[in-house]
Amino acid sequence: MEVISLGTAATMAKRKWNKEHYTNITVAMNPELASKLKGACKEGGESVSSVITRLVAAHLDAEIPPLKENPEKKAPDNRGRRSRELWKHIAAIEAICSGEEEYLSNIPENLQGSIRYENAENSVEHMRSAIDELKEAYPVG
Repeated sequence: MEVISLGTAATMAKRKWNKEHYTNITVAMNPELASKLKGACKEGGESVSSVITRLVAAHLDAEIPPLKENPEKKAPDNRGRRSRELWKHIAAIEAICSGEEEYLSNIPENLQGSIRYENAENSVEHMRSAIDELKEAYPVG
């Protein structure tokens, strides 16, 4: 029996999707030029593939098809999965709240009457309240 790890399954799914929607083209280019292209793309926050696609479309005087939007992630289909998903979000909110509590505790004594201190205090209070309410949705035990 072959065991497939989640990473492998995800990689296989991505490869399948890419195979259905794209065609691979191999390009050999001067290493210096390739390095500059990669650097510029990284700096500009875009992929090398998107830059090459634009250049090819301009060369062919063709229109680039619009990108397909990712479908909205479906809500988990059973109570156990919804509970686990909610608890992941609760953990994330708790981490944010901890950061806010640390920020609050680091505000110097002479600024503890300031609006920043008050805002941080309110943030912590509301997050703690929200966390308590969310935990009641799927109690552990």
